[in-house]
Amino acid sequence: MAVLQDAFSQTDAPDLRLPLFFTKSSASQSAGLAFLERAKVRTEDRDTDNGGAVTDPQAKALITWCATPDPEHAILRAIRQPALVVSGSHDTMLPADNAYAMFKALRNAQLILYPDSGHGALFQYDELFVSHVRTFQEA
Repeated sequence: MAVLQDAFSQTDAPDLRLPLFFTKSSASQSAGLAFLERAKVRTEDRDTDNGGAVTDPQAKALITWCATPDPEHAILRAIRQPALVVSGSHDTMLPADNAYAMFKALRNAQLILYPDSGHGALFQYDELFVSHVRTFQEA
């Protein structure tokens, strides 16, 4: 995947997540640095790292879903429960156009696109994201 190769090639980035999850704008990169700092704050009662036990099945499910021909989006159209679709406006890993297509295919969905953000939009707009999720859950 070109996006991953690009991120790994940016050896001047202090953390791989900056080029991978955030746009190149100074505002987005600053938000990325703030995210990295927040990630270090909690040192106790952290979730255990499940490693491949979680990431491998997740990757397999994603690859299977992407490789399964479904031009009419029958799988998405079959979902009846409310869905919240969230994306960064400049997500290079999963472009916002895909989020919009998913939103259109789901019967009961809400779509949120965060501006000047990449795949880490929920980390860049952490407080707003939590507010949006709470509103969605309470509806």
